[in-house]
Amino acid sequence: MRTIIKNRKKFLVLFLFLFSLSGNISAQLFTLGPKVSVNFTNVNFSKGEKTALLPGVDAGLFFRFSISRFYIQPEVNYVFKTTKFKDAWNEIEANFKYKTHSIGVPVLLGCHAVNNKNFKFRIFAGPEVCIRLGDNIKELANKELWSSFKYGLQAGLGIDVWRFTIDASYSFLVCKNLDGLHSSIKFSNNNIIKVGVGFKIIK
Repeated sequence: MRTIIKNRKKFLVLFLFLFSLSGNISAQLFTLGPKVSVNFTNVNFSKGEKTALLPGVDAGLFFRFSISRFYIQPEVNYVFKTTKFKDAWNEIEANFKYKTHSIGVPVLLGCHAVNNKNFKFRIFAGPEVCIRLGDNIKELANKELWSSFKYGLQAGLGIDVWRFTIDASYSFLVCKNLDGLHSSIKFSNNNIIKVGVGFKIIK
């Protein structure tokens, strides 16, 4: 009986130790929180036309899974972007502000170049997709001019201080133009600069 009690005590101590250890590991491996970014978007067309750089906003959640110095960070964001056509083109007058509402999903792979407890410096890059929910061109031209689906890459730098995470990134997204354009312009790309701040609810 004493042997059984001793074994149970040992088992209980081992269980509590492993439970506390797994809690620490989980806290270190998984991070979750809201994130808000200011974006600046410029659209370039396949024949050389360009638009002016104007500000917009991203707002959503980020999820970070870390192993040692490396991590993967998927995000789900509502994206509002604006840009301005410099010249009249395809039923669009000069200085027309193009506004879009989208869902953006980047999946970023990163490395902690500096990995201290309360300060981290990060380098990251990865694929990004963006699904347009709506824009103000359809109201103007009464037709869809671009595909709703954009895809490309995002890369940038970031720092973590306590529970705050700050990122600066550049995204290059490609979008196919639709036949409704009646134009030789076959595609456009979005050049997007973002500066964002997140807060780790789970650290």
